[in-house]
Amino acid sequence: MSPVAGHYVGRLEHLLGHLDDADASFARAHQVHQRLRAAQFVARTEVRRAQMLCVRNRSGDLARARDLARTAEVASDGRSGCEWIARDARAILDRLG
Repeated sequence: MSPVAGHYVGRLEHLLGHLDDADASFARAHQVHQRLRAAQFVARTEVRRAQMLCVRNRSGDLARARDLARTAEVASDGRSGCEWIARDARAILDRLG
């Protein structure tokens, strides 16, 4: 499975309510994106995984979501084509306080 496909599998699993599966898919996609040094894909996956963690809301999920959103915001802020990532990351951070 391609790295981008893995990201979208995670999004679909999230939408279907299969949150543990989504977490695993996002984790695999994130690892591949990091190995490829694909910064935009890393940030995209971080923000989508953070959104999923906010929904799942198990012990430690909100702290992980906050960390992922911060990382995605820093990595995407000011980068052309990444404005939506920074905006979504800030929205997560605002919601989590």
